[in-house]
Amino acid sequence: EVHPSPDDAEDPNEKSERWMSSDDYKKIEHDNHKIVRAIEKGTDKHFCTRGLENQLKKEADRIKEESRQAVWEEQMRQKKEGTYDEAKLMEKYRMSALQSKIDAVERAEQDNAEIEAYLKSTRKMMRRMSC
Repeated sequence: EVHPSPDDAEDPNEKSERWMSSDDYKKIEHDNHKIVRAIEKGTDKHFCTRGLENQLKKEADRIKEESRQAVWEEQMRQKKEGTYDEAKLMEKYRMSALQSKIDAVERAEQDNAEIEAYLKSTRKMMRRMSC
């Protein structure tokens, strides 16, 4: 059974080592930028892009442009016909954003499966340790 030590009994240096420093954050940010640049250059390495989606500018820009294009085409079609249908414009945008939603759901399901596997193995290990 694990018993945490009381905070007042801890060495202040030991306690501060548990928290990330500004240097740690800078290193993470630097590493993230390196990963994004490598992906955008098309390297053969496989990188986890989890949490970096907004920084992957080319892909984000492509998705935004496709959405704008779909709405613009619908606007031009309506203008040519002399009509205005806001619902159809919204539907064009919604459909163009659908893949992003599908991708987000798939990532969430994958995260859930990974968390469940981690918890299962952790519980199993803790049961062994408690015997």
